[in-house]
Amino acid sequence: MGSTLGVSRLPVDIPDLSEGLPASGHLGSGSVSTQVGVTESIDVPSLQSAAPPGGHRAIHYRSLSNAMLFTLVISGPMMLWESMWRGQPMIDQPGDLWIAPTVIVTAAFFVGGAIAGRHRRRSTGAIAQGIALAIPVSFILIIADIGLRLYLNKGLPLPVAELWLYALVGTVVVASLGALFGRWLYLREKKRKRMRKRISPARR
Repeated sequence: MGSTLGVSRLPVDIPDLSEGLPASGHLGSGSVSTQVGVTESIDVPSLQSAAPPGGHRAIHYRSLSNAMLFTLVISGPMMLWESMWRGQPMIDQPGDLWIAPTVIVTAAFFVGGAIAGRHRRRSTGAIAQGIALAIPVSFILIIADIGLRLYLNKGLPLPVAELWLYALVGTVVVASLGALFGRWLYLREKKRKRMRKRISPARR
C-alpha cells in the first residue's frame, strides 16, 4: 500500500514513555507514515533545559534554606548582643552603639539574599527568594526580641515597635537586592565558563 500510493516511511526513535505520548497520541513500531507523496521529518525537541537548578520552580528550597541558616547564624547573636548589652538593649541606652549590630545584620541579610537568589533564572525569581528569606527570618528575630524584652521587664515602647516595622521593610529590600546581586554573579560566572569552553578547543 505504501509503495502504490507513494507513502514515505522514515525510521524514527521511539520516544520514552516516561516523558508522555507524542502529539499524535499513539506510538508507531519504529516507522511513521505521512500523507501521500509527502515526506516529513519529525523534530523531537530536547527535554534538557539549560536553566540553572530550580529555574522552573517558584522557590528553590535548598538555596533558601542555606540562606536562612547563614542569616540566622550571623544576625541571631548580633541581636542577642544588642539586647543584652549592659543589661538592656543598646537602642534604649544613650549613644549610637546600636548602629554596629544593625550594620552587621543588614550585611547578613544582603549576603543571605545573594545565597538565596544565586540559582534563579529570572529577576522575579531572585526577588521572590529574597522576600521568602527576609520575612520569616525577620519575624523570628522580632519574636525573639519581644520575648527577651518581656523577660527583662523592659516592655515594648512604641518607637521600638515602629523601628521593627521599618526594619522588616528594610530587610525585604536588602535581601531582594542581595538576591539580584547573587543572580548576577551566578550568570556572570556561567558566561565565563562558556567562554572558556569555546576558547579551549581553539587553543588545541
